[in-house]
Amino acid sequence: MNKPKTSFCLSTYNKVVENEHHIECASRFRDQQFENFFFLFNAKDNISENEVQSKLKTDKICFYTDEEFNDLKFDNNPEYFMAWKEGRTGYPIIDAAMRQLNKTGFMHNRLRMVAASFLVKDLLIDWRWGEDYFAEKLIDFDFSANNGGWQWAASTGCDAQPWFRIFNPILQSKKFDAEGQFIKKYVPELNALSANEIHEPWENRKTNTTSSKINLGVDYPMPIVNHSEQRLKALAVYSAKK
Repeated sequence: MNKPKTSFCLSTYNKVVENEHHIECASRFRDQQFENFFFLFNAKDNISENEVQSKLKTDKICFYTDEEFNDLKFDNNPEYFMAWKEGRTGYPIIDAAMRQLNKTGFMHNRLRMVAASFLVKDLLIDWRWGEDYFAEKLIDFDFSANNGGWQWAASTGCDAQPWFRIFNPILQSKKFDAEGQFIKKYVPELNALSANEIHEPWENRKTNTTSSKINLGVDYPMPIVNHSEQRLKALAVYSAKK
């Protein structure tokens, strides 16, 4: 199946971002364009909401999937999935994002991408598990945006990110929550940690800089996986289908 092109919406977005004073507006505009993009593909086939809900409950249908990656060999560890859902993976930015979702029914688009990438490419869990959970929790749930967004993160859908692109949750945390304010709001166990410590508290534990502030493994979990190791496993899963 040939992947549809998105130039009709991205060209407009590119013109908007030329003005650096409108970066925040452009970011939301881009998000809206992709929501419309995914909606148009679903609408093209006249898929009704009732049909969508019925198929989601039965065969977890996914629309416009790249057939090359339609049968990836995920581990689907149920304990990892539960830890992801409950916000206790040991990765502060992931846990804060999931706790925000569980508490408020909302999650910023950047966090949706990071949390989705972590589930699929770090925990090696089928993206449809995450899609279902977001559908259950999001107060702004939209089937087209949710389905399209998850397939983008998993590199399985139309106009998806490259399969070898894997978000580093630590770097994402440092870039988008540098002072750890968002993390501290939803993961109060880490409130005593500094901006340098909060993104990967287990690293600072090696130098004893956090040992007097928090008991890792008791007050807050150690990472359930090693990102570097899981990244290599994910690349192997995808490359096996190439």
